[in-house]
Formats: sequence, structure tokens, C-alpha cells
Amino acid sequence: MAWLPESFSVGSRPFFESLRALLCAANPLAVAAFFLAIFGMYSSRQRNVMARTACWVALGLLIAFAFFGQPVMDVLGTGASSIRTACGAVLAIVSFRFLCSGDDSGGEEDREPPSTVPHFTKKHPNMAVIPLAVPLIFNPDTFLTAMARVGMSSGHRQRIGVLFAIAATVAVIYLCLLLASFLCSFLGLALRKLFFRIGGLLLLAFAFQQVLLGLSEIEPFARLFIGR
Repeated sequence: MAWLPESFSVGSRPFFESLRALLCAANPLAVAAFFLAIFGMYSSRQRNVMARTACWVALGLLIAFAFFGQPVMDVLGTGASSIRTACGAVLAIVSFRFLCSGDDSGGEEDREPPSTVPHFTKKHPNMAVIPLAVPLIFNPDTFLTAMARVGMSSGHRQRIGVLFAIAATVAVIYLCLLLASFLCSFLGLALRKLFFRIGGLLLLAFAFQQVLLGLSEIEPFARLFIGR
């Protein structure tokens, strides 16, 4: 990028470096796969609303934690391992409800108008926040990466670059969710029900992985379970 002005190069480097790191931490394709499995039984309009709401919530949390997360964690006396364990526990509870639910997210979409709210949606009205926004989009790896990039910034211009990188990351995730919602329209009802059950099982496995990973970062549990 030698042909670009030096001011542009200085300002754009934190953006592209932060964007690459955040995309690796967020893993938009994995989030879209979970989104397709969890919300496949919803109507197209409901899926789009869920995706939009979750991305707005995750964007606000990422920006807040990127700039103010470390002081808040210091005041509360908590760390990344505790947050990772808590996120995994919350995700485990939600995914366990998926597996035990006798209602496949109200699979009446093919027999009722898209405006009809499924029974499963009525029972779980905050699905866009938990588990989609937190902890699938706003996960420990993502917000820790955002905090690290802000901490490495030396000046307002670089911090603005990180801020735009966070917004671009959430925008990429939103586009992936919309693409998953579009592809879901071509899947049959039986296949979507199957994905719903498989998605709950994979969510539960991912949740236990996060819990164990968080516990392994806490010294007493590390010595007890891993022998460190």
C-alpha cells in the first residue's frame, strides 16, 4: 500500500488487523450454522428479526466491553475464565431446553401465515439475546480480542479503526445470518426439525467445551482436573 497516503495507511492498518482477528474469533460461519439449526422452524420474517436484534445487541456489548470491559472486570474482581465458564453454563441450560422441548419451535410455518408467532417463540421470547447474541456472537474470544485490540491502540485514530472493525465484524455476521435464513427457505420441514435437534446437541457440546476450557484456566481447577 505504498501508493496510498501515509495517513490512510496508519489509520487503516489497525482496522484490517483488528478485522482479521475479530473474524477469526467470532467465526461467522459457525454462528450462521447454529442460527440455521436453532431458528430453522421460524418464519423468514421472524428469522430476520432475530438476526437483526441479536446483531444490534452484540454490537453494543462488543463496543462497551472493548473500551470499558477491563475496568469493569477489575472492579468486579472477575476474569476471562470466569466469564467463559458462565457463558458456557448459560448456553448449556438453553441447549438442554432445546433437547428436552417437546415443541420443535412451533413448526406450524408451513400451515400458518408467516405472521403467526409459533408457540415456541412465545415460551422463549428472548431467543435473539440468549443464546444468539450472547454467547454465540458476543462470546469470550470475540470480546477479549476486541479488548486486546483497543489496548494495543496508541491514539484516537487507531481506536476508531478498531471500532469500525468491530462494526464490520458484526455486519459480516449479520450477512451470514441473512444468507442462512435465505437457504433455510429451501429446506423441508422434516429436515429443519432434524437440524433443530442436532443443533441443540451441538450447542450442548460447545457449551460443555466452554465450561471446561474456562475451568481449566482457573488455577485450582487446573491442578485438580489437568494436573498442572
